Amino acid sequence: MPSRFSPAAGRPFLVRGRLLALAARGGGPLTADQVDTAVSVGIAIGVVLGIIGVLLWVLMAWANGRGKSWARIVATVLGGLYVLSFLSSLVQGQLSTASLLVSLLIVVVDIATLVLLWRRESSAFYQAAAQPQWR
Repeated sequence: MPSRFSPAAGRPFLVRGRLLALAARGGGPLTADQVDTAVSVGIAIGVVLGIIGVLLWVLMAWANGRGKSWARIVATVLGGLYVLSFLSSLVQGQLSTASLLVSLLIVVVDIATLVLLWRRESSAFYQAAAQPQWR
């Protein structure tokens, strides 16, 4: 989400450097100003998507706290996608040391959260929350 700090967060600066070097040699299709604009737009899009991702996770936490079983499934899918994204970036060697450490911490929290969401006690909580409450 992946929505939290993405393992690929440092990529715009890596791409920017490559494109600027290419433009300086006269072999690139973009000027330095166009490269800067493209990187700025990419960063802005990344920030907006990050904010949307954080809001989705807050919604998942709220819904899971109320015992909504659909939220447990959505959180599992989102967590699984983040772990796959992390593994993909790790295999491709696209992570700086800082990104690796932050992403690894997030993966550990992801896995711990998913384990807690699917424990027997949690399943009993979701079943109880699904029962009609008569007053």
